Amino acid sequence: MSQTLTPLPGAYAICRLPADAPLPVGPDVAPHGLWSVTRTADELSMVCRAHESPAVATHVDRPWSAFRLEGPFDLQGETGIIASVAGPIADARISVFAMATYDTDYVLVPADHAAQVRAALTGAGHRVAVPDTTIRAVAPGDINAVALLVWECFTAYAAFAPEGWDPGGPIPQPERLDRAGVHWAVAVDADGAPRGVGAVQPTDDSTLGHVWQLFVDPGLQGTGLADALLDTVMAAARADGRTALQLFCARDGDQARRFYARRGWEPDPTDDGSTAGPGGLPVVRLRRDL
Repeated sequence: MSQTLTPLPGAYAICRLPADAPLPVGPDVAPHGLWSVTRTADELSMVCRAHESPAVATHVDRPWSAFRLEGPFDLQGETGIIASVAGPIADARISVFAMATYDTDYVLVPADHAAQVRAALTGAGHRVAVPDTTIRAVAPGDINAVALLVWECFTAYAAFAPEGWDPGGPIPQPERLDRAGVHWAVAVDADGAPRGVGAVQPTDDSTLGHVWQLFVDPGLQGTGLADALLDTVMAAARADGRTALQLFCARDGDQARRFYARRGWEPDPTDDGSTAGPGGLPVVRLRRDL
């Protein structure tokens, strides 16, 4: 049976709390959000946005991307719904965490595999909806939400970062909004939630720009949104008279490096490897002529 799934904004965490811990107080769930607590005799489990992981959790696994199956479904009259979705994901050898509500079902997958999950589900005849997004300049009111999106994308680096790597926490940088020559672009969905961000800034070389942000909500990887954001910041750099761009990419981030290679970026031969990314993450410098 064919199902329609919609990726929820942001990254999620699956947490284990002590069995005798008090029930956490839920947040105001944003449109299309997810927050769930389950208590058994042995544990208290919680599914929440990655940044909402409680300090009392004994184990936190993040980041995960969440997909909602478009219901509602008849609790007793419809069968095989989760199996039809979990099967293709399992066949792709990707972990899946499934949960149900009265009206529908949700599946969560490791965020760094969200694009592969989309391909597996589409190949099995399901439809993974792509929310309509609008790309516009970042406004002061976007700062906190953009910082959270960037941090959630950083957390996915844990899949290949050195042991003990820590992405830190969301750090809004409002001063960059007013910095001369900096161009921000944010992709927002119909509810105003940021689903991607890109930014370019000048360097000491008047002909060279630096792409210092390009992040897309893991649930929308592989949809063309990253291409659209990159095109936007590249156009802004050209309009400022830049003739080349540079950026730093996680050294072991194979997916991102394949993306940039497809777009004509190449390793900078002058890169001496002395620059480190967030939390000391090893990075490589890439360069592209405009």
